[in-house]
Amino acid sequence: KDADATNTHGKDEPPADLISKEQAGEILELIKNTKSDTIKFLKVFDIKGVEDMTAAQFERAETMLKTKLAAMLEKGEV
Repeated sequence: KDADATNTHGKDEPPADLISKEQAGEILELIKNTKSDTIKFLKVFDIKGVEDMTAAQFERAETMLKTKLAAMLEKGEV
């Protein structure tokens, strides 16, 4: 038997370097709250969907979006 064919470990989980569903949800919420353009956001990170982000991209995106949100709050835009 082919060992890979019978190995079901991790088949339903994203690769280890991708973000979790919870992290993807956090980014999507930040995109919504900052009124960011999702298509442009995905292009910046060269990904097809938020769930395709790596942990490093998540850290960068979270920082960017939280900074934008803070600026919007300061200006009373939210």
